Amino acid sequence: MQLSYNLHHAVYINQPQLWLADPSLVGQDAAADAVAVAAASASLERLIEQSGAIETELDGVPVRVSALTRADGSIVFAVQTLQADGRWSERLLPQRRVIAADAPSGIWLVSSAVDVPTPEPQEGPLFCVIAHGSTQDRYWQVARAYMHISAHLADNNFRYVSHLDGADQAAAIDQCSADGAAVIASTLADPEAVTDSLLAAKAAGARIVTFNSGASFAAAAGSEIHVALDDREAGVRAAQRIGELGVTGPIVCVMHEQGNVGLEERCEGLEASYQGASVRRLHLTEGATDKQAIEELIARLTDPEWSDVEMAMTLNANTLFNALDAFDQIYAADNDRTIRILPIGSHVDLRLTDLDARRRHMASLFNDSVESQGFLVLSAMQFVHDRHTPPELVGSPQLWLATPFALNASRAQTDVERTRMIVMTLLRYVAEAAADDE
Repeated sequence: MQLSYNLHHAVYINQPQLWLADPSLVGQDAAADAVAVAAASASLERLIEQSGAIETELDGVPVRVSALTRADGSIVFAVQTLQADGRWSERLLPQRRVIAADAPSGIWLVSSAVDVPTPEPQEGPLFCVIAHGSTQDRYWQVARAYMHISAHLADNNFRYVSHLDGADQAAAIDQCSADGAAVIASTLADPEAVTDSLLAAKAAGARIVTFNSGASFAAAAGSEIHVALDDREAGVRAAQRIGELGVTGPIVCVMHEQGNVGLEERCEGLEASYQGASVRRLHLTEGATDKQAIEELIARLTDPEWSDVEMAMTLNANTLFNALDAFDQIYAADNDRTIRILPIGSHVDLRLTDLDARRRHMASLFNDSVESQGFLVLSAMQFVHDRHTPPELVGSPQLWLATPFALNASRAQTDVERTRMIVMTLLRYVAEAAADDE
């Protein structure tokens, strides 16, 4: 259901995106906690028994009820009525009847009469997401938008906070814990700053999910699932595409953040797979304005030692825009010099850029799974909240990795109306999420 909200239409996708989950370890001390292991086993057996239950059809019964278990342990009763033509018609109620009791899930029971009163609405458990991106960063605007959609689809009590400073992230985690958050998801761009707060929140009863950056630090932070792009695979796929384009000269991997493990791995994947002359890393000044980044790119790539560079791989939306501007200025000054761009991250409104510059410099389009990560973060939070394995038995977090996928630009160009609709849908999602934060 959630995939129906994805902004990309199937006709534009050159290959499917893979969602990969690796196995997680059960803590080695689990054998010492026989009670917890027994509880986990009993929960699993109950799930198996419920999934094997078969719906029973009984002639002459006018009403049947399905008991559906909610995430908070309560039970929702859905009511169906037998019509004169023999078909079952579900009764759509203004509000659903919820009771705090134990019952099988998804099994149709039979009853001659059902009274379904309207209860007072109840607020669900608090899910907190703590990110490290700027509100002006287009990547985080889109990630936030798809978290917003996913939270509404699942009817979560959802809070999103983003701070560039690690200490502010930690303070936000502390506040979520104090407010009784059931699940907290945090990036690990600065693991030293947030790990203690995440462990304290876990000790207070919150389940922990991490995402986007710092997969190697997730276990130490008490995480049960880490959601991220398969960064090294992104570099490998970029190298494959560059080879298909016939590029053989020097290329650069443009990095906009220092010390970000994910960005390092994308460059490493490119370096390991590119069959051409060389891959050089071009580090931009972290925190630079767009104007400063453009000037820095022009200065570096017009230096005689870098004048042979044929292509640049950029690693986020803002860097793509800056590279387009910089390379077009280089082209205007020297018509024989056309530096092409392969962007990892095409979830942007390209109307903000010049069409001729795009046609001249953009070699391909790769989506870096930002929409999927937005969905998967909320899905991971729901999963750890609902799962029956006690968190103290989890010995290592499970990795949920999304691969990048290429977009079919030629199809998008031939279907301008649908492309416009897709862009407008994305902008609406971003605007709705931003309005929800105000």
